[in-house]
Amino acid sequence: MRGQVGAEGEKILIVEPNLKLADYLSTQLKLKGGYESVLADSVNTALEVLEHESVKLVLTDQNLQNHSGFELAHEIRRERTSQPEIIMMSSDPRVSLFEAHQVGVSHILRMPVKIEELISIVTRMTG
Repeated sequence: MRGQVGAEGEKILIVEPNLKLADYLSTQLKLKGGYESVLADSVNTALEVLEHESVKLVLTDQNLQNHSGFELAHEIRRERTSQPEIIMMSSDPRVSLFEAHQVGVSHILRMPVKIEELISIVTRMTG
């Protein structure tokens, strides 16, 4: 769990087991959007962060250790009805937006993630 200290803008929780990808996404969100990030590598860590941090948006991978992004979204929505917004990243074309909406996911980003698309979606969802 690590925060980008001193960044301006909305705080984003990035839930990604691949630390290189998580660092890359965090850096790009800070450089191109001014967003502060908190990183988590699992569902349990993400839920712990949400207990202690105020986050506007969760960016999660669909494939997490021992859980899925759908399970994380379900747990988040069980406790919080509308906030934070949830974006799911997935390389699996079978993951549908309809299925994602059922558990509270607002948007699906196909991997590999295009940074310009990510920044545009995050800006729209946090604005």
